[in-house]
Amino acid sequence: MRKGLYIVLILLPLCFLSIQHIKAQVLLRSDSAASQIGASANSEKFSNGNNPREDDCIALNIGMPSRAMQQAIRNNMFNKGFGLSILVVYNPFKKSSVLRLGGEIGYTYYGRFKSGGLKTSYGIAHLVPVIRLRPDISTSIIPFADVFAGGDFYISNTKQDLGALETIAGIESYDFGSTISASFVKGLATGLMIRFSKTATSRLLLRFSYARGTPIKYVDRNSLNPVYGFLEGRSPVEYFAIQIGIAGIGK
Repeated sequence: MRKGLYIVLILLPLCFLSIQHIKAQVLLRSDSAASQIGASANSEKFSNGNNPREDDCIALNIGMPSRAMQQAIRNNMFNKGFGLSILVVYNPFKKSSVLRLGGEIGYTYYGRFKSGGLKTSYGIAHLVPVIRLRPDISTSIIPFADVFAGGDFYISNTKQDLGALETIAGIESYDFGSTISASFVKGLATGLMIRFSKTATSRLLLRFSYARGTPIKYVDRNSLNPVYGFLEGRSPVEYFAIQIGIAGIGK
């Protein structure tokens, strides 16, 4: 049920994007056939490559791993993660185009989980190229759709969870070390860039994404032993993400 809701959220802006692009093409053709006065009015509605960096943004992330992936990520924040991403997406053609190219880099922190005298911290670094489709217009609402593929890097660290008295006594906690596991991920994203006034130089960004990737390795907490080390488990990579941020930082 939840997955179906996310799919609907992704498809609705895609439909809106198609409608907006068709309307934009109709207006563009009618304006090109009109006089030079009409062309001047058209420049207010179409970017025409004048600002190829208007899609650059910085955003806050909320990561929501699937139930299967939660075996590798367990915390006291309802197994959710919070982080920051930077998207650099630009028009490479320097003219009117629906295509944007770029990339995304980010990190989502999934907190710490304490149990059985141990504490484990989790995080996922995200680095992917991005292909974006969106109508080349500068109206108050601009929909977009992204396709991305690249690397996710699962990072975890586990150590003994010492009490206050043990810490004061100078007892050092045993550190099982950090583990890093890479996953090749592919995904889709869709969203809106919203401008609240005609004079605004930036926009509110709302972005919803879904990603799946190759399995990652994680530390099996039940196998941890200071003498024998630990065993590794394998988990599928599948998660949804919500991003809220500011677009237009490249202006």
